[in-house]
Amino acid sequence: MKRLLFLATLLGATPLAAQSPAVDTTGAGALISQAMDRSQVMENLQHLADAIGPRLTGSAAMRLANDWTAAQFRAYGLTASLEEYPFGVTWERGPLQVRLTAPYPRQVNAWSWAWTAGTDGKT
Repeated sequence: MKRLLFLATLLGATPLAAQSPAVDTTGAGALISQAMDRSQVMENLQHLADAIGPRLTGSAAMRLANDWTAAQFRAYGLTASLEEYPFGVTWERGPLQVRLTAPYPRQVNAWSWAWTAGTDGKT
């Protein structure tokens, strides 16, 4: 109870208006106009999702998406550069077959984990 009373006193003694500076809204109308009238968000999203498609880190599709995005930024007049970083195993989904041989032979549905090294055909 004492903590609650102390907290209420502390909050009541500190005016909130004095804590936050005035917000500069100059140019807000221009930003809203850009977003509402000249936005290319949906076109860019459609290209990334439909034309380039899924892109796991380290994949060829990810590199294509990175290059395309950097080119778009440059077309908008921005400075854009791609930087390398160590990631580990690159990975793309390929065919996967799992077959039990004992006690009864059968096919098993399976999915590979992303970014794991392959077995090079080893069982």
